Formats: sequence, structure tokens, C-alpha cells
Amino acid sequence: MEFVVYGRSVGGDTNRRFAMFAFDGSGVRVDIRVKKNFRRYMVIPSVKNFRSEFCDGVISVYLDRPDYFCVRLDDDDNTIISIFADEIMNPLHIPDPADPNTIVIDGVLSPEDGIYHVEEDNKNIYLTPGSVLNARVLIKGKNCKVWGRGAAVVDPYENIYRLSIISGGTEGSGHKLFTIAGANCRVDGVTLIDARCFNYTITADNVVLKNAKA
Repeated sequence: MEFVVYGRSVGGDTNRRFAMFAFDGSGVRVDIRVKKNFRRYMVIPSVKNFRSEFCDGVISVYLDRPDYFCVRLDDDDNTIISIFADEIMNPLHIPDPADPNTIVIDGVLSPEDGIYHVEEDNKNIYLTPGSVLNARVLIKGKNCKVWGRGAAVVDPYENIYRLSIISGGTEGSGHKLFTIAGANCRVDGVTLIDARCFNYTITADNVVLKNAKA
């Protein structure tokens, strides 16, 4: 099992919390330990009828296939934790770092101006599990692919101590958090965090978003 947990202790909204992992669909129990008193909990979306139980301070949710869910306490949205359980990535889909058309982002990448540009066509940007791209993304190239499990794109303009919100004359130099301006592009599995604007902006034809989290 691949498992990635994201903590959050800075910024204006400290109520967002989530965890993600990948599994093969053979069946797992997700245990969430709660460190406060509550009267009731709900696993949402309720229409999916997730099986769950509570015992000794732990909420357990059972999955028999990759899926997404949230747990909310006492109908208070500020208590929500989101769980993203993805399919394990096919090893055949993991790119060869030696491929000249592939850009592998590993660890934390923070462009100086807070903007990550993809200008060329046919570029593949692979974010390894646990990696963080601390930048707004602008893809102008056609036939590009951005993907990765447990990978995060973080809006650097959320941190007012690092970049001025009026950098470039407008908020974030006028870009949204993740802008796709090239045709025939694909985004798969990437998580967007702390957008001070719209999350995805698509201005081109034939763009596919899969397993998108914001």
C-alpha cells in the first residue's frame, strides 16, 4: 500500500485536512482516530453507503475498491477530513526519467516567481508520490500530460510572506492555480491545495481531468 498524509498548520484556513493512499482494491479498513468528543459522525457522500463503525475513539471505514470519502463530526463542516484512495499506478505508466519529453518532479519544487510554465508541445510532467509543486501552473503546450499519485500543486500566493498577491500587477500574475491553454492535454491524480482563485481553468479543446482533487 502506498500512503501519503498531508498536514496543515499555516495559512488562514486550518480546517482543511486530508490523507491519501493507493491500493489494489482487495479490501482495506481506514482507521481515523478522533481527538475530540462528538455526538455523531457521518461518512459522506452518504449515497455510497460506506460501511463504517466507531470504537475506542477510532472511526473505521471499509473500502473494497478505490474511492473517495469524507468524515464529518456533528454536522460541522470545519471538522471534515477527506480520504482519497486511488488505484495503484500501473508500473508501465511510470515514465522513464531519461525520456527527453518527460519532466519528473520529486520532492519540493518552488519556482522563484511562483509560476511553473509548460510552453512546449508533447511534454509529460510526472509528480512522484509525496512530491509538491509549490507554484501556479500554466500549460500552453499541446498534447501534454500531468499526472502522479499523492502529488500536490500548492498555490504559493496563499503564503503572503513569500510572494506578493499583486506580483506582476494582478493576483498571481493573472494566472489561476492550474491553467490549461493547450489542446489535447490530460491531468490525472493531481491534488490542488490553497487556491486563492479558481482551481482549474481550461481554455482549450479536448482536455481530460481524471481523479482531480481540489
